[in-house]
Amino acid sequence: MHPIIILIVSLAGKLVSGHDVSDGGLITALLEMSFAGVHGLAINVTSLAVHPIHILFAEEVGWLLEVSPELEDSVKEAFTTADVPVVCIGSTGSKGMNSKVNYFIV
Repeated sequence: MHPIIILIVSLAGKLVSGHDVSDGGLITALLEMSFAGVHGLAINVTSLAVHPIHILFAEEVGWLLEVSPELEDSVKEAFTTADVPVVCIGSTGSKGMNSKVNYFIV
């Protein structure tokens, strides 16, 4: 069950932040996290098997997790070991009021 895995990696200090995507979809979660943290984003959802519009706006059960780059592999391994799908879609950008949000949609 993925909430247990999220709790485990969170208690291990491996998460920077997180947001559910069930209300407003992935795009809302991305933007709310960016605004709250005053950070830019570099996101690419074109490599996934579903059309980007469906990925960005689907209000499905799921979580968007921000992880430090040096801990990304161990967090992905925790989810993979628990047989929970996990995909890296981008990275946090610069901090500050002039931060940019980069996205790639084909």
